[in-house]
Amino acid sequence: MPKSREEKARILEDLRQTLGEARSYVLAEFRGLTVEQETELRKKMRAAGLALRVAKNTLVALADPEHAEGLRDYLAGPTLVVVSKDDPVAPARELTDFIRPMRQPPITIKGGVVEGKVVGPKEVQAIASLPSRPVLLGQVLGGLKSPMASMASLLAAPLRNLVADIDALRRKREEAGSGAAA
Repeated sequence: MPKSREEKARILEDLRQTLGEARSYVLAEFRGLTVEQETELRKKMRAAGLALRVAKNTLVALADPEHAEGLRDYLAGPTLVVVSKDDPVAPARELTDFIRPMRQPPITIKGGVVEGKVVGPKEVQAIASLPSRPVLLGQVLGGLKSPMASMASLLAAPLRNLVADIDALRRKREEAGSGAAA
C-alpha cells in the first residue's frame, strides 16, 4: 500500500531531525542480510546507543542537503544508516565489529559523515580502528602524567640526596664515637 504524502513528509522530517542531531552517521549497503542477522544488528546498535534506520537514498539526500553532494556516490542500492548523537567513532566501530567475524558479510560500508565531514569507506574503516574516547583520554592523561612525574622526581632528588648524606654523616659520627669509646 503506498504511503500518503503526509506519511512521507513525516518520515522525511524524522530522518532530517535524526541526521541533524547526529555527530556522525555511517551508510552501509545490505544485501542478503537474514532476519536473525538484522535482529542481532539492531540489538547491538541499540545497546551501543546508536540509531539504525533503513532509508531510501533520495530521503537521505533530502534529509541532509548540506552533505548530499558529497554523499551522492554512496547513495546507491539498499541503504542502512547508523547514527550517533554522542560518539563520532561509535557507528563506524560498532558496524565494523558486527561485520568482522562474518565470512561473507552481507553488509558493505559505503561511507558516511563524521563531525560534519563526508568520508569514504576507507576513512570509515580507519575511524573504526580508533580507540574509544575514554581510552584516548586515558592515553593523553598518561602522556601528560609521565613528564610531570619525572619532573617531580627530578625536583625531589636533591632533597633525597641531602637526607641520605646527612644520614651517612650521622652514622659515620656514631661509628667514630663508639670506636673512640672502646
